[in-house]
Formats: sequence, structure tokens, C-alpha cells
Amino acid sequence: MARLEGTCVYCGAFGTIHMDHVPPKNLFESQAQSQLLTVPACRSCNNSASKDDECFLVVMALRSDATLRPEHPNLWQKALRLLRRDRAAGFRKRVVADVKFVQPVTPTGLVLPRALSIPVEPFRVIGTVVRIVKGLYYHETERRFPETHQVIPYDMLAYQQARFERLRDAALIFELAWELQKTPLKRVGRVFAYQWELAIEFFRRHSVCRLNLANRS
Repeated sequence: MARLEGTCVYCGAFGTIHMDHVPPKNLFESQAQSQLLTVPACRSCNNSASKDDECFLVVMALRSDATLRPEHPNLWQKALRLLRRDRAAGFRKRVVADVKFVQPVTPTGLVLPRALSIPVEPFRVIGTVVRIVKGLYYHETERRFPETHQVIPYDMLAYQQARFERLRDAALIFELAWELQKTPLKRVGRVFAYQWELAIEFFRRHSVCRLNLANRS
């Protein structure tokens, strides 16, 4: 069977394309994978992201807010299977070595119960989020994400605990999130949903996307 040719949504290279799942299919149960979104990607972009996708899965399963979702047990079991594999020994060692208890404090000075702090590899997580957003942009517009633009990820959980000097940024992000509530929630499988707006009034020339993992709301 002849391979399809086209343009990679991530790097713009033209040639043989593979269909990349958006978001990564390792987040989903096998019975849901036939319903997932796919976008054209070159072999290099499609294959090079596999380790980042695995890191993203583990980080999402370990987030404190993820435990509140009904889908978390399945996500957690997938993360455990991944960490137990022989080839994940290095990643497992880095995670376990830096786990520690911390004392969270809110911006208003409220001391929260002690909690486990799990180290993450931020560039890998951000790289996966950027790839998801670029894939969703293509899905929504049938165009590649413009080279003249930049994806800037924000973590809503992190901004809920923002330090005083970041409160202005946090207020702007929450205002943006509030505006996004007016847009429809689009679901992908049981564990992922997103909201999309191409031009919110006070953010002209911007596209805005909010991603919800393991979220039914």
C-alpha cells in the first residue's frame, strides 16, 4: 500500500507522512484509541516524541488534582506499568531520587497540609503540550500553526499557588480562562477535553486553547 504524502504539521517538512495522535494515545484506553484525533506528521516528528509522551503520562498521573478524577486509577496503572519497565530504569531512578515532602503555602499565607513533591522534566512536559496545541490548531483550522507565532503554555494549578510577584500574571490567565468558559467543551475520549477560541476580544490576534486532562466538567 502506497504511503500518503503531505506536510508535517509540526516541522513543515513535505514527504511521507504518518498520522500522529493528538493528544498522545498512551493517555487513553485501547478501546478509545480508534476515536482519537490524528494529524499528519513526518516520521522524525512522530517517532521522536515517544519518550516525551511517556514522561507526560507519568507527570499527569502524579498530579495532585488528577486523583480527584474518576479516570485516574486507569491512568495511574498505566504510569506504573511504564515505570516498571526495564528500559525506564533511568527515568524511574531520577523520579524516586528527588521525591520529598514539602509544605505548600498559598499566596495569602495559608499553610496547606504537607504533600509529596514529585520532580518533573519541564521541557519534556512543555514540549508535549506545545505539540498537542499545534495538532489541535491544525484540527480546528486545517492549517499549520504559523511560524511567526509561539505557543505559550500556562498551568492553571501552578497559577492557583502563584507567588505574590506572579499574581498579576495569574489574574490575566484566570480572566482568559473565564472567557474560555463561554466556548464549547470538546471531548476526546474519556480523559481529555479542550476549549478553543481563535479571537477573544481582549486578546486580539491570539488563538486560545485550554486543555483538560481527566476532566468531565
